[in-house]
Amino acid sequence: MRRYSGKVEGGEEKTNFNFSGSGFLLTFHAGAADVFLKRGIIKESSTFSGASGGAIISAALATGISPDTIISTTLEISAICRQKGTVTKVGKLLEEHLRKMFKPGDENLCSGRVALAVSRVKPRPFLSPVMVRSFHDRDHLISTIMASCFIPGYLSPHATFRMDKDRYIDGALVNILPPIRSSVNVLCFKKRWVSFMVPNTCDMTSLISPDIIPNFPYKLPQMVKFALFPATDEEVFRMFQLGQQAAELWLDRRSESKK
Repeated sequence: MRRYSGKVEGGEEKTNFNFSGSGFLLTFHAGAADVFLKRGIIKESSTFSGASGGAIISAALATGISPDTIISTTLEISAICRQKGTVTKVGKLLEEHLRKMFKPGDENLCSGRVALAVSRVKPRPFLSPVMVRSFHDRDHLISTIMASCFIPGYLSPHATFRMDKDRYIDGALVNILPPIRSSVNVLCFKKRWVSFMVPNTCDMTSLISPDIIPNFPYKLPQMVKFALFPATDEEVFRMFQLGQQAAELWLDRRSESKK
């Protein structure tokens, strides 16, 4: 597994990152994160928030897990799902790979720096995500990520995910982006496709999404399919490259606006 040092050179400006629900499309997020790292935008003071696949990339960035590791893990899970099936089976695979990715002590790197969105359905339902910001051990960190990703009947045959005696489902089910202010928002879908799921707290002037890419090559039905079912290896790398392109374009435009 490749980890970056976490010590990124740059100015003092604090930049926070908010990643949308994505499923297998978290490779778009990994591409954007790759650019953030290479251009020194992610700093030791940066914080991260995310829902579903965005929760995975948020915890990965806080603990120094590289975008390359996210891609290789996605390819491994995709290969098994193509062979053995995805629905009700992918959850076990995901948990196994999260346990390989995250090590004891990573919960300390995430606590206070990462906010992960989950939707609590028991004992009392919440229409907006519950943001988990502290993790008492590695198992709790992994369980929170699993809860954030838990689409009922998709990750496993069960209707909910149990954590700390409560029941949860996917943190992106109502709000595809966590309701976090003052963040760079990374959305793997075009905004108009999911506008009803984007909370008002998100600053759309700081949005990195397929909208920014001229002649984006995929339509909504294809993107939904890519999110729920493993794409080919070529398409996985293509989505990573599109995430890179979107981040580069956004950063270039931000630089131009500051001149």
